Amino acid sequence: MLGLILCASNAQEYNIKTYSVNDGLPSSTVYDVHLDDKGLVWFATSYGLAKFDGFEFENFGLDQGLRDELIYDIFEDSKNQFWVSTETGGVGFLRGDTVIYEPEFAHLDSMLINFITESPDGEVWFGTNAHGVQIWSDSSFTALDTLNGLPSNQIWDIQFLRDNEAWIATMNGVAVYDEGEGIQQAWTSKDGLSGGAAYQVFEASDKTIWIPTSDGITLISPDNELSTIKEINGERLAYVYNVNQDDDGLIWIGTERRGLYWFDGESYTHITKKNGLSSNYIYRLIKADDGAIWVATDGNGVSIFKDKQFMFYGESSDVNSGGIYSILVADDGTMWFGKDGGLGSYRNGVFNSYPIPDKIGGTDVEDEIWDIEELPNGNLLLLTYDYWLLEFDGESYSMSSLLAPLYYYYINDIDVDENGEVWIGTENLLLNYSNGEVKEFKPSDEYWESYVNLVYKDSKGNIWLGTEGGLAKFDGTEFIYYNEENGLKGPSIYEVKEDGRGNIWVGTNKGLSVIKSYGESWDSKKIEFFEADELFLPETISLLFDDDGGLWQGTNAGINYYDVESWYENGQMDKVHFSLQDYGKGLEFNGAAAVIGPDENLWFGTAREGLLKYEPDVKPTQIRNRAPQTFIRRVIVNGEAVYNQETSTKEVSEINLDYNQNNIEIEYGAVSYKDPNRIFYRHRLAGFDEDWDTEFDKREAVYTNLNPGEYTFSVMSKSTSSDWSEMVSTITINIAKPFWSSWWFILLMISLIGGTAFFLLKTYINVREKKKLEGLVEIKTADLQSAVDEKEVLIKEIHHRVKNNMAVVSGLLELQSWQMKDGKAKAALENSRLRIKTMSSIHEKLYKSMNFADVDIQEFVEDLIKNVSGSLKAIDKEITVKHFVEIEKLNVNKAIPCGLVLNELISNAFEHAFPNVEEGEVEVIFKEKDGLYYLCVEDNGIGMPNGILTNTRPSLGLTLVQSLSEQIYGDLTVSEGKGAKIEITFPK
Repeated sequence: MLGLILCASNAQEYNIKTYSVNDGLPSSTVYDVHLDDKGLVWFATSYGLAKFDGFEFENFGLDQGLRDELIYDIFEDSKNQFWVSTETGGVGFLRGDTVIYEPEFAHLDSMLINFITESPDGEVWFGTNAHGVQIWSDSSFTALDTLNGLPSNQIWDIQFLRDNEAWIATMNGVAVYDEGEGIQQAWTSKDGLSGGAAYQVFEASDKTIWIPTSDGITLISPDNELSTIKEINGERLAYVYNVNQDDDGLIWIGTERRGLYWFDGESYTHITKKNGLSSNYIYRLIKADDGAIWVATDGNGVSIFKDKQFMFYGESSDVNSGGIYSILVADDGTMWFGKDGGLGSYRNGVFNSYPIPDKIGGTDVEDEIWDIEELPNGNLLLLTYDYWLLEFDGESYSMSSLLAPLYYYYINDIDVDENGEVWIGTENLLLNYSNGEVKEFKPSDEYWESYVNLVYKDSKGNIWLGTEGGLAKFDGTEFIYYNEENGLKGPSIYEVKEDGRGNIWVGTNKGLSVIKSYGESWDSKKIEFFEADELFLPETISLLFDDDGGLWQGTNAGINYYDVESWYENGQMDKVHFSLQDYGKGLEFNGAAAVIGPDENLWFGTAREGLLKYEPDVKPTQIRNRAPQTFIRRVIVNGEAVYNQETSTKEVSEINLDYNQNNIEIEYGAVSYKDPNRIFYRHRLAGFDEDWDTEFDKREAVYTNLNPGEYTFSVMSKSTSSDWSEMVSTITINIAKPFWSSWWFILLMISLIGGTAFFLLKTYINVREKKKLEGLVEIKTADLQSAVDEKEVLIKEIHHRVKNNMAVVSGLLELQSWQMKDGKAKAALENSRLRIKTMSSIHEKLYKSMNFADVDIQEFVEDLIKNVSGSLKAIDKEITVKHFVEIEKLNVNKAIPCGLVLNELISNAFEHAFPNVEEGEVEVIFKEKDGLYYLCVEDNGIGMPNGILTNTRPSLGLTLVQSLSEQIYGDLTVSEGKGAKIEITFPK
């Protein structure tokens, strides 16, 4: 058995943060706690699964898919799959806000899963309540149970330790399993295990394995030697469920009904509900990444120790008071403190109280003691709230002998020096009381400089007065003044302390200043001040140097530690703030209530929480809390979320937006579960904000109507007792330019404007030139038009005269033919007359038309047929001429030959095609065919003789037809047989 010492606690309370049903947990019974890499905390409770982001809880129950609300274990594997086991059996997966059950894991549905973990090679191990270990690997299950050598099939814990061996805690001991060798070793109560059931396997930093059991704890050394702990300070441990170790090396032991124990390697500290723990039934201890230990209980949620070096002794302790107004360590080592109702003392770990009677010497006395000094005779000189001076001899109170000579003064502070002289600060005087005589010293004629708040005597014998108008140093003869103009920070002086180097530290209403190497007169170069953190209140209430030279500054909102020695060495003042309160800016401290106690601990008086003890085991800068981890939770653009951390599989680093997506809200958060309601943030949008914007507990930034461009949003955070986080969460936001602002559009517009300007200029020049040319053209046109008109008149006149002349010739030939007796000669004259009349008709059509180049061929053909029919029509024959003319206009150069050809062919038909018949038909066709002009004259007469075109002496008519066809580059075809058909094709 190990030798054990239990430290007396006197029911002190630790600075503990508790989360329970009052804060939103669905149940006060918590079986497991999981902290994910997004900074969220998950709780397995008896009434469902809960998610907590530091501000609010989100609960998952039957409506979210759980088969049962009693959650035994939760686990997130290396693939970020979130496993949930419940009492009714099986495991589910949390996907988004829903729990689903996959068919491939139906094998586990009938099993109650106590514990889930993952092996180093990625296998998922399930510790069941009655079926041993079920191992999921390669999409199948294998079992490890009593058949394989396990001491029990009821599994409570599985850990992979040492050489990645599986250490398995069961209902009947512990087994060590190697995948290749099987069960290597097992310990049960028969082998020296402290209890029958083993609930956990935990490996400490020294490689010792701690096994909580149903009867204490078993320790297995690296050499596999066993030792047990069944009692601590004579008290039986019984059921111990969990063990863990914090960053300071403390071993935490969670028991079933006896609360929590800390083991520092030598002694134990026992912590129960009396010390602020939420419950004495501890189910599990979980260490977070920030080093905090979460204490999951079976009775009142979870607890976190915020600063375990601090302990409170308040109304529920032997101090029996919330307000501590003054503290003094007497020469005999007794620590005296003024509290509600009188005095209290602390000596050898024991507190005592000494109430002030209602009346002392027949006088009603206020019971708040604001200052305590020790007189040479060992009695205590007490200053009360209503300016009374009392003495206490260790047993009883009496009016002080100083009261009579000082009766008419309003006393603010007293100080008894090493000579037994009493220095007294009043509203406007410094008093010295010695040997029954009172001496007055007036610091200043100015009221504020003479209103004395405190009196302090340094090692050189100087008296320092803190006033409402600065600091005064009195050397026994004269006063030297220090104020804001001389370099002090703040006009009101509330505390003065001398450090080990003889320098004077001054606490003011605005912070902290130091006067270095002071002499007979002030030197502003020797006064330095320290800016208070902008996030905390600067007003100084108390100052205390510890044994290591560190300076503690009590304020109205927490306590600050200044590493003065480091500042002397390197010029950098490292400081830590402890708020010590869950609400507001921090705990309120009282002045004249800060000492190093007889136990070498630091003791401070507070306004409402009693005595505060600090155990200086380590330097405060070394226990500074880690900066909170900061996350970007959501990005909302124009009212719609474009990123949500909870539903995204990875962190966002860049968002690209259109030019009109320029109203952006960014929600962010940080994880500081010890003090979730007091997190400070700094954020900046590079490209928009010039400086960092510092806010308290504000978790969103809103930007409206952002211009196109690239922006980088950065956010960092700090808790009340940490530095600003070095890891800054950032996101780049790219807002595209509208197309009219892009370089190509601008270039296009420049080109377009330039082109338009050039076009307009060119057009203007062209218009001017055109107008100029139009003027010239109009002149020329008028001249030309006149010439054309004259030419048209002339051409018309020519055609008219040609037509008239031909008409004369035709008439002459007709007259001549009347006198001819020879039929052939008469026929020849008639044919000539028709030819001349044909050409005359063409000239008639030309001078009547608007265009002298083209002839209306349809009208011409009709006239030609009428003329020929009228001239050659026989009395005894009825010859019909049909015409199908599709061509409307024909150039005069082709019209004259075509007209003569038609004249010859129609005349020939009338004369020769219908002998010995009474009727006949002639058909004229003139159209376009295959891109050529097609002219055809066909009759139903006797036809043409064979070889008529090849005869050596064709008739004059056919000779003319052949000649005229060649003139228009035509092809002449004569069809032989019944009826005559003459076809001519010629180019257009």
